[in-house]
Amino acid sequence: QTAMNNFIKEIKIERTVRRWVLDAFLCVGLVKAHMADAGYMVFEGDVGMDPGMPFASNILLDDWVHDSKARSDTTWRYAGDMYQLPYQDLQAGIAMGMYEEEVAKEIRPSTRDSGAGERVDEIGIEYQQKDDYAPIVDLCDIWIPREGKIFTFHVTNRERFEINPEPISEMTWEGPEEGPYFLLGFSDMPGRVMPVSPASHLEAMDRLINNLMRKASRQARRQKDNPIYTSAGAKSMERLHHSSDSEPIQVDDTREVGMMKSGGVDAGNQAFLHSLLGMFDSQAGNLTAMLGLGAQADTVGQEQLIHSAGSKKGGQMQYRVLEATTRLLSCLGSMLWQDGFKEIAGTYEISGIPGMIVDSTWKPGDREGTFLDYNFDINAHSMSYQPPAKKIESVNMLLSQIYIPMMQLVQQQGGKLDFMRLTEIYADMLNLPRLKEVITFGDLPYEDLDGPPGISVKQSPVTHRNYTRKSIPSGAPGGNEQSQQQMWASMANAQGGQGGTTTGGAGP
Repeated sequence: QTAMNNFIKEIKIERTVRRWVLDAFLCVGLVKAHMADAGYMVFEGDVGMDPGMPFASNILLDDWVHDSKARSDTTWRYAGDMYQLPYQDLQAGIAMGMYEEEVAKEIRPSTRDSGAGERVDEIGIEYQQKDDYAPIVDLCDIWIPREGKIFTFHVTNRERFEINPEPISEMTWEGPEEGPYFLLGFSDMPGRVMPVSPASHLEAMDRLINNLMRKASRQARRQKDNPIYTSAGAKSMERLHHSSDSEPIQVDDTREVGMMKSGGVDAGNQAFLHSLLGMFDSQAGNLTAMLGLGAQADTVGQEQLIHSAGSKKGGQMQYRVLEATTRLLSCLGSMLWQDGFKEIAGTYEISGIPGMIVDSTWKPGDREGTFLDYNFDINAHSMSYQPPAKKIESVNMLLSQIYIPMMQLVQQQGGKLDFMRLTEIYADMLNLPRLKEVITFGDLPYEDLDGPPGISVKQSPVTHRNYTRKSIPSGAPGGNEQSQQQMWASMANAQGGQGGTTTGGAGP
């Protein structure tokens, strides 16, 4: 356990999982577990990967290939990924005996964008010149489940996935039977390997909202208010033009001057955009409630029901991430167990003996039994970040609602409340180191700090409660139905004043 905890920190698995989840939300999450003994050098595209260490890296959908006729990832005949390797690393691998010399020596270097069409990582980027400082080669690893092997081929055309049929290397897969590739998706499709992403259901509405917003922005920039006047009202307009705010102005006839309004945001489009925002919020699982952007109901009970329903969708996605991460770490743990060279430094604190720390360095000779004898799992709560303020809130809640009211029972069972340690926790989590200078403790024996036994902490018999009623509008983007109707009515009235109409101060 100690070795695995230190191992996943060393390979920075958090970055991989974060990118994995983002890819799954937008399209599909793909991760490859690399298999390599520490005494065997493996060249990969990620320079942050330590040579010989089990590693997990993300795969772009553009580089992914699999059996498209398979109905699930357990029945596909092959799966693999393409990557690019510096040509000099290929030559070094041939010299070390990693690749078949007769096949690999026929490979010629290519450029980074050779044979590739529009890729995800190239959207929005225009290459003005070649940025390759060294020649590269296109390779791919193909996992064949029936043979239990991973074959490496030379890719001759990345866009059509054309490869040389002769592999330049092969490796026996000794990891879990599901193979080195792990897929993460949030919406499965019956009879298909590739899942459907949540973002794909919202993409059309998101595009429509963006188009309407840009259109409204263009209309708003074209909006103008131009004063107009007749030839008879020229003197009146001149006095209006040179007047300041709230200054009385003499005019001969108010019908001789006016204001021309042109352009402006269309009221119908604006009302339609506002309704689309409410629909998008609902389709996305009530984002306003999940993000805590506003009140959704009139009472606390109704608010809790809404948040409980909104958290179910997030809970289902979290379960999928947890299950997939468990499988990935089990695969990495299996490869680490089989690695005959890797050592991971670590220490272990003996429970019940404060300050007693022993060495627990992971060494190849310390393995006992088989990997399947160690049935480890992931703590679900450890994957969600909690800020220090949230942890302090949990400590205060436990003290006020459980430990303080039941202090007499705690003391009867030999329990004590260490205020010195509690102060240290507050100073550490709240980033207030000088708090320990304000709250000081003497040199009394520890057993005297709790006072005489039998003292119980009770709640005050007199309590005061104040009830205040507040009118809180709905926090949803669409608002309630009454507010939407009022907004549409006001916009419709405002629409009547657009399109080149002329109004006068006393005119009809």
